[in-house]
Formats: sequence, structure tokens, C-alpha cells
Amino acid sequence: FNILVNSSYHAVITDFGSARKQANVDMMKSDASEGPCHATNADINKDSKSPHVELNSNTLELTLTGLDFSLRWIAPEVLKDQVQDLPSDIWAVGWICWEIITGKIPFEELKQEVPIVVHVTTGKLPEIRGQSQLSQVLQLCGLMSDCWILNPTKRPDASKLLRTLSLMPSIVPSALKLGDEKVRSAELLLQLGAMYRRQNDTMNAESHYRSALKVTSKTQNLRAEADAWLGVGSIYRAQSRNREAEEALKKAHEIHSRIGDDVGTANALQGLGSIYRAQSRNREAEEALKKAHEIHSRRGNDLGTANALDGLGSIYRDQSRDQEAEEALKKAHEIHSRIRNHMGTATALHCLGQIYDAQSRNREAEEALKKAHEIQSRIGNHMGTAKALQGLGQIYAAQSRYREAEEALKKAHEIQSRIGNHMGTANALQGLGEVYRDQSRNREAEEAFKKAHEIHSRTGNHDGTANALYGLGEVYRAQSKYREAQEALKNVHEIHSRIGNDLGTANALDALGEIYRAQSRNREAEETFKKAHEIQSRIGNHMGTANALLALGELHRTQSRNQDAEKCFTKAQHLYSLIRDDLGTGNTLRSLGMLSSDQREHEQAQSLFCQALSAYNRLGSSFERAQTLPLLAQTYLNNGNSLEAEESLNEALMIGIQLDDDKLQARSLALLSRIFRSGSKYSVTLAAPPPARVACRQTGYDDILRGAALHDHGKAFLVQSKYGQAEDAYSLSRDLFSRAGDARGEAFALRSLGTLYTLQGRLELAANRFAQARRTSIAISDYDGELMALSCLMGGYLLQNKLAGLRSYCLEALRMYDRTQWFGSKVSSAPPRKRFHDHLDASDRPLPKSR
Repeated sequence: FNILVNSSYHAVITDFGSARKQANVDMMKSDASEGPCHATNADINKDSKSPHVELNSNTLELTLTGLDFSLRWIAPEVLKDQVQDLPSDIWAVGWICWEIITGKIPFEELKQEVPIVVHVTTGKLPEIRGQSQLSQVLQLCGLMSDCWILNPTKRPDASKLLRTLSLMPSIVPSALKLGDEKVRSAELLLQLGAMYRRQNDTMNAESHYRSALKVTSKTQNLRAEADAWLGVGSIYRAQSRNREAEEALKKAHEIHSRIGDDVGTANALQGLGSIYRAQSRNREAEEALKKAHEIHSRRGNDLGTANALDGLGSIYRDQSRDQEAEEALKKAHEIHSRIRNHMGTATALHCLGQIYDAQSRNREAEEALKKAHEIQSRIGNHMGTAKALQGLGQIYAAQSRYREAEEALKKAHEIQSRIGNHMGTANALQGLGEVYRDQSRNREAEEAFKKAHEIHSRTGNHDGTANALYGLGEVYRAQSKYREAQEALKNVHEIHSRIGNDLGTANALDALGEIYRAQSRNREAEETFKKAHEIQSRIGNHMGTANALLALGELHRTQSRNQDAEKCFTKAQHLYSLIRDDLGTGNTLRSLGMLSSDQREHEQAQSLFCQALSAYNRLGSSFERAQTLPLLAQTYLNNGNSLEAEESLNEALMIGIQLDDDKLQARSLALLSRIFRSGSKYSVTLAAPPPARVACRQTGYDDILRGAALHDHGKAFLVQSKYGQAEDAYSLSRDLFSRAGDARGEAFALRSLGTLYTLQGRLELAANRFAQARRTSIAISDYDGELMALSCLMGGYLLQNKLAGLRSYCLEALRMYDRTQWFGSKVSSAPPRKRFHDHLDASDRPLPKSR
């Protein structure tokens, strides 16, 4: 058939000469699964034949028989002589969309029939996302992709096609004229405004909405006027001009209500809900969104219902009402999926990922955001793809997976920069700044936040400007640059107060309180934390309220106001438990444990630290666990249990190495060194009969394993030129081998220490360690170890140009080679003992003896 456009600018279908009755759908699916099948409609004219293609692979000659129509629109199953039915026409619909948007016919670049057939049958179709004309019509891109699915049974049917198209913005050009002048369609201007708004091009968007308002003032089109005010309100909201946004949206709501437009009224209510939410007016926001949801549900408007649920989910999330938020967003996701609104489905998944992230359900959060990323990538929504990557970056950072976080955020930044989305570019930079800050890469963090701040300031995004300044303030605080931090955070407080963002104001106060506390300005810190607590309580933000209480408790603890501190911690713990926040619960239990330690209540402290570790286990936060384990180790030591202390510190050290966190490693190694060098340790542990588990550990085998592991860590530190940590690791390794009675392992650790000192130029100390290693090897008749120690000593003498000593050691080595060649022919009848060398890899084992 052909598609024409009539004088009213509507499309009409003509030429039904080849149309025929639809085959039975069930039969079609059955036949498709069994293999190729011919259509057998009895009422088709017998002279009418489906096209049949024969391709000679040797000569590349193509023979086409059947009706006279172009190959360019034909579905692959038709060319393969399989069933031809409605799905084959749906394939052609995808190409019609392609023609309308790009102005090109299918495979326009191909001039011969053979390559067209090859492209169709092999699924070599145009790259939709590579077409600049399609970048503004993402939903249509998704529909085209669905129409071009190679399996015909998986293509949408006509009803789904119609339902999907009904969700897309579309306007019939207006033929209305006033006098001799043709007036631009207000509806078209509104759609253009919406298009620019989705691209975050607020200047062009507002310009088109304002133009629409001028047109409606002439045409008295009230519905279009109300929609224009809706658009203006959304622009002001994006710029944090909340008062003006509320005013515009109230105008839209009044007009839609007056003309009885329920859908428009509901849309205005949704916009108002978003404004109220931005100002932390959560009760008003929830009320507006519930009214919008009720209207859309009553009218059977699935898309509006789902969007209202999305908004409600965000409101609940802000108030830490995670269960209600999850329920609302799951309902929204179900509706978006059912009506095939891909973008809405991805948005709901993104919001669910944020909910799971807030609850530290990291695996579910990552899964939801990966699905959102896949959908946005598939439909070619670059902005949505970048946002999903930013979400994933936050998830990875929360799990200390910094390399993956940085990679995801850099990809998001690249996409946002490429498509010219200034706000998205700045947000990606802020995410990178947070990742750098978490790794103490302060120079890079500061640079990222400054770039983000410049972009947000230039584009007039007040929220973004404040958030970038907040990040800068935290970077300065981490470097103890308190004056710069205080200045940045005061600016954050001023911006949020001015635009009416209570949540942002309270968070700025919390951060300022931490600055004052770090400077021992306790009175100002307490006053600031109390203000933050008052705001968070007023807006019903349980998490923010608990955070302020926790900060107040820590302040009281440092002032030895133990009773006040305990009250604050207990209230905070109750709130964290209420909202099921394992991170907050763990942090509060840890603070209570430190408070108990301060009061020398070591048993109580030990119990609280263990409870905190359980919370972090549920959370899956290895970083917080590693922060708590040294505190627990100290309580074990205070209770006389050094073996448990050692076990806790070993775990903390392993986590620090996995996370590449120098501070964690240094802290754990320092405490372990104190334990191993403490003479009182052994008298304490041997004073009472140990339980079976500890007795097994004292057999030495576990010490050998830990010694080997620490030796490996020492090598890793050495490669990274972290000499202090390498020395601590090698020294601990030596102590463990010595305690286990493994002289061979002890000698190996001594040689490693000698090598380390040689690299540092501490040659006398190196010679001392090599000599110790040699004596240890001689004591157990370990000729390999003795020869290696001699070799190291010779190298040290050579570096110092001490030729006489070098000659002496060379002669000793030669005599040993002669002796060990004879000794090596003897076979020992003693059974082998499991020692350090059983746990070395091939590169660490001694070289075979040779002359």
C-alpha cells in the first residue's frame, strides 16, 4: 500500500491491492517454531503470489518472482519464503518511521538488489543511534528497533503499536490564519519546548513556551495556555527558581481545573509536587501527587498513573520511607513495562536502584541500574545512558570499587560532554570528585568540583552550584584547610536558604558543625548541629535527624559529657533501626562502643563493636568493617585476649590491602607490630588453657600461613615503593615464622628485609640482616639458604667496593658448592616437614645448586 497526506495534514493509506486476511496467530507461532511455512489463505487470489527470491551464491545473480514491489521494505521471513503475515507489515512500519524522520528510503546507499537482500536477511540494519535526526525522538527509535526484530513472533502487534504511538508527542500542523498572517501552532511550540527541555536546553525551551503563551493570548486556546504555563514551571524548577515555578504551575492548575481538563489538572499537580519536594515540603508534595495519581487512575491514563507513582516513590525515598518508596516504584515499573514505555521503565529502574543503594542493597541496586543502562542504550537515549552510568558509579564507590566507579563516571562525563548537556557534565564531574575524595586524591577532587561549580554557576543552576561547593568544602576539610572549607560551606548554606531547600540547608549545617568540631570550637559546633537537627526533624527526614544526633553525640563524647552522648546515640540508633539503615546502625553502635571504652567498660565495648560488625556484614561494607576491627582488637587486648586481637587486625590488614587504603594498612600494621613486640603477650595467652580452636592455631601451622601471606604483601608493597609498609610486613612475617619455629621461613624474611634496606641505601643494616639470615640457615643446615645469604652479602660488599670482604665470601661460597655437590647425593630418611617453602610460588623457591 501507499501512504499519502491529505489537505488536513493527516496521513491516509491507499492502494490495498495486495492486502489479505490475517493468518491465525497461534498457527503462525507454531509454524515459526517448526520451520519455514507457506501462507495458505484460501481467499487470496490464486494469481497473487508472495515474492520469491533465489540467489545464486556463485554468480551472485538474483531472481525475484511475484508481485511488483520494492525489496527495500520486505521483511526477512518473506525473502526466506516463510510465513508472511501482520508481523511482516510491522517490519515495514519501522521503515515508514525511518522515512518520515530521516527523509531517506530504506538502504538508500545501496543501488543493487543483491546487497539489499543480504542486508535484510542477515539483519544488517541502520545504526539508529548514529542518526542525528533520530536523537530527539528516542521513543520512536525504540519502536523502530522493536519493529525490526528478526524473529517475527517477537515484533509488536497492531494494538501494541497503536498504544506505544499514543504515548509519543505528536502534532498535526495548524492551518489557522488571522488575516493574511499564518499563526504558528501553539501545540507545535509546546512540543518544541518539551523537546528542548528534555535536552536540558532551558533557554530555547523557555523561549518556545513563552512564544506559545503569546499565540494563545491571540487564539484564546486555554488548554494550550495552561500547558505552556506547565512548561514554564518545569523550566523554573530546573533552575531552582522555586517561587516562580510554583506560581506558574498554580496558574496551569487553575486553568485546567476551570476548563474541566482532568489530565492537565493532574499534570499540574505533579509539577507542584515536584516543587514542594525540592523545598522539603513533603506533606504538600505527597498530597499533590496522591491527587494526581487518583485522577490519572480514574481516567485510565496509565502513563500519568505511572509518572505519579514515580513522584511518590521519590517523596517516600527522601523521607527514608523505603518500603513505601519501593512499592510505589515497582508499581510504576510494572505499568511502564506493560505499556511498552521504555524510557519510563528505565526511569523506574533507576529510582529503584537509588532506593536499594540507600538501603545498601548493593547487588539489587547494581542489577536495577544495569538494566536501566541497557534499556537507555538500546533506545539510544544518551542522556539516560549517562545517568545510569552515574548511578552505577555511585554504587561502585559505596562498595569501595573505585576503579569501576571512576570508569563508569568518566564514560558518563564523556557522553554528557558529547551531547552538550551542561548539567549532566557537571553532575558527572561531581561524582568523579567524590570518588577522588574518597581515595584522598584531593588535588584531582578539587579540580573536578571546581569545574562542576563553574558549569553550574554559568548555567544558573543554583542547586548544582551549592552541591559542587559542598564537595569542595569536604575536600578542604579532609586536608584540614578549615578556613576555605568554612567559606565554601557558608556559601552552600546561603544558596540553599535563599532557594528554600531545607534539606540542603540542614546538610550544610551538619558539615559546618564538623568543621567547628575539628577546630575545637565546641559551642559553635553544638549550636550548628542543633539547628540541623531541628530542620531535619521538622521536614520529617529520619535519616538526617539521626545523622545530626550522631554528630551531636560524638561532640559530647569528645567533651566527656558521657550521659548526653549516650542519649544522642540511643535516639540515633532508634531512628536508624526504624528506617532499617544498617550503615547508620553500625556507626551508632561503634560510637557507643567507643563511649564504653572511654569509660573502661571493655566487655560492653566488645559487645557493641561486635554488633556494629554484624550491621556492616548485612550492609556488605568492608571499609566500615575495617575501620571497626582495630577498635575491637584494642578491646580484646584490654580484656587480655591478644590472639583474638591479632586475628581482628589481620582481617583489617587484608581489607586495607584489597581496598588499596594506605591508612587502613598502616594502622593495622602498627597495632600488629605492637602485639608481636609485646613481651607480655605470651605470658597472657599462656596463663590459661586455650580452647581447642586456639590450641590448634598455636601448633604453628596457621602462623606459617599468615607469615607467608604477610611476606607476599611485603613484596607487593616493595613493588609499589611503599617501603615503610613493606618493612612492617616483612618484620611481622619474620616474627610469625620465629614463633612457629620455622627457621627457613625466618631466614627468607630476613633476606627480604636485607633486600629492602639495600634498595633504600641502608647498606650496613642490610648486611646485618643478611648475616642473621645466614646464621639462621647454618643452624638448620639449610645450604640453599646459606648460599643465598652469602650471595646477598657479596652483592652488598660489591656496592660498597669492599673487595677484600667480597673475595672472602666468594671463597666461602666456592667451598660450599664443592661440599654441597657431594652432600646433595645423600638421601635423607627423615620425613618431610611442612614449612614455609610449601607455600611459596615457583618464583620464591631457591634456585637449584650449580657450579
